[in-house]
Amino acid sequence: MKKLILILFIVLSFGIVKADVWYDTIKASADDGICNIIDGPAWDVRLTDNTFYINCTGGTYGSGIFLRFTTCPIPDGATIDSVFVAFQSDEGTWGTCSTIVVFEDTADATTFSDSADFANRHWTTAVDSVPVPNADAYVRYEIKIKKEVLQEVIDRADWEENNDIALRTYKLSIGVYSHKILAYDYSTTLCSVIRVYYTTGGVVKKPQVIMIQ
Repeated sequence: MKKLILILFIVLSFGIVKADVWYDTIKASADDGICNIIDGPAWDVRLTDNTFYINCTGGTYGSGIFLRFTTCPIPDGATIDSVFVAFQSDEGTWGTCSTIVVFEDTADATTFSDSADFANRHWTTAVDSVPVPNADAYVRYEIKIKKEVLQEVIDRADWEENNDIALRTYKLSIGVYSHKILAYDYSTTLCSVIRVYYTTGGVVKKPQVIMIQ
């Protein structure tokens, strides 16, 4: 008579939290553009330019770009670890500059349409002053954005996975160096992209029952 020996192993792993670090790269959408402040709340927004200046040199405009990234697979409750935005330079730059970066304070950024639409948007309280490195012509380079800026969007009660996010840059002061980059309308493969590293945690491992016959 065959004996069955059942050895029961109960593996208890309560209290051990599993945290997974993921990253996703999302390219900018067709409604990327450049915005210039004209006077007070008045904006000059252009959506069909082939190239953008991250910062404007001289003049009286406060210049910057805006980018929208669609279907961002960052789950609700995620912790942002780091954020990078990569650009393709259109021409060589002649000095480093700094730019202010904010995200739109909304759970799902809608398509940019015109100057009035842009003027009515609200931006995160968290901001970052980001140095933009010197770059040769036609090279890919990236800037790192303080994680707290995007975290403010992900922490919204109405944020959901696969929503859209929008980013805006604007110059610190008149007369700083400018960096010319390629837009989505120039190339759908060389346009700007965002790369986000984030952590999903809080998953407690359940007890496992292993039976060996």
